[in-house]
Amino acid sequence: MSVGWAFCAEIVSSKHRFKLRAFTSWTNGRLLMIVVAHIAGTWRLASYLHALAALVPLTIVFLLPESPLWLKRREYYEREREARKKLSSINGLEYEEEAPSKGKSPKQQTARVSFIRALRHKQLRINFLTLATMWFCAGLTTYSIDLNGEDMTKNLWIGQYVNSALASILRVIIGFADARFKWLGRRKLYLGAMGTCTLASIALLIELIIGVKGTLLYFVTYLTAYNAVAVSWEPNYMGAAELIPTEVRATSTALLNVISRVANIFAARSVSLLKGVNEPAIMVVVLASNMLCFTVAGIFLKETKGVSLDQVEQMLKELIFSWLP
Repeated sequence: MSVGWAFCAEIVSSKHRFKLRAFTSWTNGRLLMIVVAHIAGTWRLASYLHALAALVPLTIVFLLPESPLWLKRREYYEREREARKKLSSINGLEYEEEAPSKGKSPKQQTARVSFIRALRHKQLRINFLTLATMWFCAGLTTYSIDLNGEDMTKNLWIGQYVNSALASILRVIIGFADARFKWLGRRKLYLGAMGTCTLASIALLIELIIGVKGTLLYFVTYLTAYNAVAVSWEPNYMGAAELIPTEVRATSTALLNVISRVANIFAARSVSLLKGVNEPAIMVVVLASNMLCFTVAGIFLKETKGVSLDQVEQMLKELIFSWLP
């Protein structure tokens, strides 16, 4: 996921990047997984069918070229040219030669920056730590709500279908709304989503305390909380692409995925210990997570809507220049 999203973000323009996420999101994948699992009826057959479905993207990977932006950053100029030609051919467009860059010194061309050294840049360090907090809290909140919601309805399949379908529809709507409304930036979307999730989590906490679990009210509140945090993943992934330079993007996104997986493990452990014993405590954990990421994002998260990934490289260039005599 980390390498795949970094690749997609680099070959798609900023105008269409959010729409790409709308159609290639985890929620759409989850809906397909539910359909396959329901049809299969057994875990063994479902596993075989999922493995078969995975062959489709694997085949596509062999047909696509490497990211031209990444090749350019690595100074593989001939391979970059061939990659752009192939992308133009896939899109049915005529390839246009790019004007060569001017004024690059040999020292600039050969400079390489590791992820650890890149963190010496103050703004890049703030960006990564902000994203790390957002990814950890999103992973913790998503899994805590999801794992605790297996009994949100009496029929497991109805609850899963409705939840996943609603999440997919919301992603598509937001994807097109992002292109239509200039004021709908990544930062506003994230704060709005986490604010909504926080309010819904408070409502879930109250409903668990007064004992209305299993009712229509609880189901609707659960859907609101889950889908709000699901929407927050879009700015998470967009930020991982638009706040981090190409040179270290794959590494940073991989680390962010590891951080979210650690949060998933913590959430799974918390739910297994508290469910059936002190269920409202699960919502307390969710609320603490939501308030932490809302505060951090409100203070430190930068707006990146419409940003060119070439502009993001400027942070790395500043760092490289500081090393040159």
